[in-house]
Amino acid sequence: MPSLVGSEMCIRDRLITHDKESIANESAALAKAADFNVVYTIKKKFLNKPKYGISDLTELKTSCENLNPDVIIFDSILSPRKNYNLAGALERPILDRETLILNIFEARANTTENQLQVKLGSLKHEMTIAKERIHFQTLGERPGWGSVGVFSIDKYELDIKKRMKTVKEKLKKVQKHRDLHRRSKNRSQFQTISLAGYTSSGKTTLFNTLTEENKKIDEKLFTTLSTTTRRIEINRKTFLLTDTTGFISKLPPYMIEAFKSTLDELLYTCLLYTSDAADDTPCVDLGGRRI
Repeated sequence: MPSLVGSEMCIRDRLITHDKESIANESAALAKAADFNVVYTIKKKFLNKPKYGISDLTELKTSCENLNPDVIIFDSILSPRKNYNLAGALERPILDRETLILNIFEARANTTENQLQVKLGSLKHEMTIAKERIHFQTLGERPGWGSVGVFSIDKYELDIKKRMKTVKEKLKKVQKHRDLHRRSKNRSQFQTISLAGYTSSGKTTLFNTLTEENKKIDEKLFTTLSTTTRRIEINRKTFLLTDTTGFISKLPPYMIEAFKSTLDELLYTCLLYTSDAADDTPCVDLGGRRI
């Protein structure tokens, strides 16, 4: 869904999203989490049409002329070519779903591991864009509205690969520390319970209640990106309770891979799945099993 955003405090934005209410609400929440103010929303049944992602730009162009948004948010993953086409037609920057999520993750990352994971995800996203830009250059095309223009193909791709290698090496060191910490928890002989579920479904609220902690709670999505574990007593038995990163639909595969070490924590614990009672789609598919 495209969306226009605007306000004196936030970037003005226009949102393009699907016509299903739950999906539209999630995309609006993502925009809010990134501090965008949606001033106009267009809902479409399909967002995978050739060239622009949507078939008709008439309504979108009219609203851009009337509301003058700073950016267009497109609630689907756009190929670099479609992004360039849409940005060129509207003469405004386009944020698709994966770029929006990356921006939110970058703003929320508050640990070394989170920052490295987000950086790795950003570089993988940048590599995808780089390959498309390289293709444009070989065809003699300008790579998109407001683009950086001409660049060296070899240097551009090589630079991204070098940065990815550096981030992966740093992430491996951090992950070794996480593995040691997990082994230490296993030796404690206390069973670990992980709170899992969609982002902003109340995991941290439940965690705070059970542990008497005071972790930050926010209605915005992805307040928690890193795991936190505390000891609790239930019926005179000791457990380790872990608050985890929330799920969200249509998360790009490379972001799942970038956060693999954090998500791996769920493989070694007993899961307690939380969901919002007001959510009309509270189930999540994990390896073919719906919970």
